[in-house]
Amino acid sequence: MERERLENKLKELGIKFFLIKEDILKDKILQILKDKKFYISLNLNFIKSNVDIKEAEVGIFEAKLLIEETGTLLVSSEELSSLIPPISLVIVKRENIKEKYEELIDFIMKNKEKSFCAITGSSRTADIEKIIVIPAHGPKELILFII
Repeated sequence: MERERLENKLKELGIKFFLIKEDILKDKILQILKDKKFYISLNLNFIKSNVDIKEAEVGIFEAKLLIEETGTLLVSSEELSSLIPPISLVIVKRENIKEKYEELIDFIMKNKEKSFCAITGSSRTADIEKIIVIPAHGPKELILFII
């Protein structure tokens, strides 16, 4: 992983990110979730969802891959916590950071029985009056933890 290249790409996309050790993850997550309604779709042994996905302000999930070249996250398309809440908190392991977008394609081809969603920052559109609107749909904010 070329750290500077990845950091620049994530900043360009407006993605807040933290490069942290796994033992600090709990404290950072609890700090962000303070006084918020949240839905967790992965097994975190220190906290459980406090609302249904439809009521959540924050969705917490794990990305299968992070592509250094583009800042793209690959998640399971069944991962509703990446689509519904206004804030997405994403966890990705360092070993799941790949350099090139082609590696994302290779991963999908090796896992054809599953479906995935590629996320590259908040959605945007300029359909209306040629004014860029961010986000057009989906989460307004993306927070990434690289452990």
